Amino acid sequence: MQRLTKEEIKYTRFFNSGLFEPFLDCQEAASRLFGVQAQYQQFADLNLYNRVTGLKKDQLTDLYQANDLIKLWGQRMTVHLYMPKDWGLLQALYQTRHNWVKKKFAERGFDLEAMLSELEELLLTRGEVDKKEIAMLLGENSKELLTWGGILIQASLDGTLYCVPESPKTRHYRHRNQLAAPPGHYTKDAAIMELMKRYFSAYGPASLRDFKHWSGLKRGDFIALVDEALADFKQVEDEQGTVLYSSSADFLLDGQPGVMLLGKFDPLFVSYADKSWITTENERGLIWRKAGQIESVLLIDGHFRGTWRYRIQGPKIWFQLFPTRKISKYDWKRIETKCQQVAGFMEKEFQEVVIG
Repeated sequence: MQRLTKEEIKYTRFFNSGLFEPFLDCQEAASRLFGVQAQYQQFADLNLYNRVTGLKKDQLTDLYQANDLIKLWGQRMTVHLYMPKDWGLLQALYQTRHNWVKKKFAERGFDLEAMLSELEELLLTRGEVDKKEIAMLLGENSKELLTWGGILIQASLDGTLYCVPESPKTRHYRHRNQLAAPPGHYTKDAAIMELMKRYFSAYGPASLRDFKHWSGLKRGDFIALVDEALADFKQVEDEQGTVLYSSSADFLLDGQPGVMLLGKFDPLFVSYADKSWITTENERGLIWRKAGQIESVLLIDGHFRGTWRYRIQGPKIWFQLFPTRKISKYDWKRIETKCQQVAGFMEKEFQEVVIG
């Protein structure tokens, strides 16, 4: 079995994720990646920008208002931007699972099914509602029932409600009948096999342990389907002898030159159980923080070089870097140029880049 170096794995993942060869448009990106995590809408937008050449903010606004990309809860019970047609996949995979929402409502004695029915009736009547209207419907316990999404998560998994992508946070929700076409229908096994094909195409070379981490599924859910789902995928090994699956037999030995400012929860950093492919053990905590936070990442010529943040005041934006090593004058100029480009995408006036 072919054994890959860490560099071959890393650069092939960059390529398959759309960072070296951009996707045609945002819809292809969301479909190929099977969602773009979107707890912070501005970073979901940025992570699309990094994968779609020439993307403008107004293009994204048009896509969102036209329901060409919608926000749903999916893998790992987190909210992502998806293609509407993939909603049926999410239902088949996650609707009936016993999740923390069902557990919490049962423990507190809340009638989840009755509340979901009332919520759907409101949505059917109005088509679109804002969060304040939902809170009024839920009454005195609304704050608790909506914590971390709460009842909205199960309504999404049931195929009832989706979120309109908005910055800085979601305020409006729509019923599924607002979509131009209903989502597809899948059996659970068919959905799992489709999910595996998508994952290993976009994130491979990767292991079954990585897939389990990314999908939130149990090993028993998918292990019997591996041979059939991945029959056309190549098996290789990493330097430790772990079996990886890849959609390609060609692996990159190096990266394309350039600076990348990847946003919080970039698809690459939520998709692998093994973190050693991109950082050293000492660096790991710089990206993967407490409470499940995943920082924005600075890459220079494909190498991890630190994290970054920004500060906005009115129309102006400042960038702050937290580098892991000294930055050369040449790289500093490239970073400034990239920050100016990101500021332009965000429709803000670039001010300066500083070291944190």
